[in-house]
Amino acid sequence: MIFTQAGLEQATRLTVAARHAQRFAEAGVRHVADLGCGLGADAMALASLDITVTAVEMDETTAACAMMNLIPFRNATVVHSDATTVALDGVDGVWLDPARRTTSTSGTKRLWDPEDFSPPLSFVESLAAAGLAVGVKMGPGMPHDSVPKDCEAQWVSVGGDVTEVALWFNAVRRPGIRRAALLLGPGGAAELTSAEDFDGGPAAPVGPVEGYLYEPDGAIIRAGLVADVALQLGGHLVDEHIAYICAPELRDTPLPGRTRCWT
Repeated sequence: MIFTQAGLEQATRLTVAARHAQRFAEAGVRHVADLGCGLGADAMALASLDITVTAVEMDETTAACAMMNLIPFRNATVVHSDATTVALDGVDGVWLDPARRTTSTSGTKRLWDPEDFSPPLSFVESLAAAGLAVGVKMGPGMPHDSVPKDCEAQWVSVGGDVTEVALWFNAVRRPGIRRAALLLGPGGAAELTSAEDFDGGPAAPVGPVEGYLYEPDGAIIRAGLVADVALQLGGHLVDEHIAYICAPELRDTPLPGRTRCWT
């Protein structure tokens, strides 16, 4: 692949891009517009599953890099255009990776307000309201109150590094799942899901530091699923505001992240 510094900072890891593409394939989506395709990692994953891809990128240099990266895929086309104005005729799915950084002579700077992204979150919601199968990659620190009500939010961790939260709408949203944490590591994948909104879900007891101390993976914490893990382990929280769990037994599970014996 050909890279730029700014594009590499936001590029999707190929293992994660493959899971994005799988969502669209399993939903029966045949033509995806990758709006804000960057260097084309997600477009490559989509095209490798025989999905027709229209990859749109506003930055001329980045679009040129994406075109070079997508040369092996005859079912992928790169368009140098504004993602918010390109025609979506014949498209039944949309993937977006909004630019969350600004670039200046002094380097890049991260943006935090979803409405400052390019394109903004409100544009994403308008595509979903039109009935398209929509997925969007957001920064993992996205506040829960900024997550739209009508989507599934899946936080993704790769080797313990929380890389993103993906929001899924309509046909690519899984039934009965509001929030999820997906952990990808050398041993494979593990996922914890919940149908409850962020202000719901089970409550775990609080108790002393004893037995085995578990530190949940960052994706579990971001998804608000620490109490769920505590109950799975038959344990309790050290404090209701701190993401540490104590349990009487050592359990072989990838969800907590790190474990140590306290006694």
